[in-house]
Amino acid sequence: MFRVFQTMAMFFLMVPIGNAQDAVDVLDGNWYSTQWKYGYVLKNGIGTATSTNSPNFKVGQNIIQLTATSPTTFAGRQVYTDGKFYNVQATLQADGRLYFEGEKNVKWVMERVGSGLPTPANFIDTRFTLVNRGTEPIFKVFISPLQSTGWGQDILGEEVLMQGYEQVFNPGSARGCSFDLRVEYQSRLVEEKRNLNLCQLDRVDFDGRSATVPTAQANPRPAPSAPPAAAPRPAASYDGTSPLRCGGNVNCRIQSEVVQKMQMRWGAFSRSTHYGSACLKAIQTVRTMHPAAYGNGDPGFVQPQMDVCNLR
Repeated sequence: MFRVFQTMAMFFLMVPIGNAQDAVDVLDGNWYSTQWKYGYVLKNGIGTATSTNSPNFKVGQNIIQLTATSPTTFAGRQVYTDGKFYNVQATLQADGRLYFEGEKNVKWVMERVGSGLPTPANFIDTRFTLVNRGTEPIFKVFISPLQSTGWGQDILGEEVLMQGYEQVFNPGSARGCSFDLRVEYQSRLVEEKRNLNLCQLDRVDFDGRSATVPTAQANPRPAPSAPPAAAPRPAASYDGTSPLRCGGNVNCRIQSEVVQKMQMRWGAFSRSTHYGSACLKAIQTVRTMHPAAYGNGDPGFVQPQMDVCNLR
């Protein structure tokens, strides 16, 4: 905490207070990261989240504080996906983008929303947040353009969306605004929402109330032929039966490997017991961590999460 206050004091020494306020005002407006799928609106150097990529901070929460160190450079603190503030520095470039460097050796770019920056022709913003308000985890998510005859691939892949959690998806701008959505729960029940205008919707909730047993026809509409079968997932050398250990059978520096092997450990045993539920929550904790917050996979954090899945 002392280090943060000391740094902030340096900011005010470098730029007179009046000039610092004038300089930081150039950032007023809406900003979004296409890389990390979150955004905020800045006013007088304070940023309020308009979209989130983590359960550890919510829309409407103040997640960034900036002070000008020159007319085009800024410094302060920002919340990472672990919900904690970290020191950051930003530079406003001639192209209008805001280039950030933060603790844990992380770099990223924020772009103004509706700033008139060059964008692809006929750009359409279809980003939305899918919220699991049901009573069981979501194992699969399908997004299909309205004019499509098939559901396509499961875009959730190896991940699991736990009850009460949310995740941002971006279908892209090439296929219009209207989409059908389909999720599959742990029990294999499916729930669908049809003809959604994702150019107007920021959030889509699934609560399981209209979930049904899937029919043999997997397409949203009749099609000349069935969609191609999903490619088989590559076999993993770990069979899920051995306790997980950092530096042993898990490279804890690789976040995706930790998540994959925790899921295999969970899948090798019961999916319905209290153990299974606790393990899934641990998996979700690791999976949803921003790479910046995850760092190098400190065993002091990762091993206790894996140990939840080691117990049964």
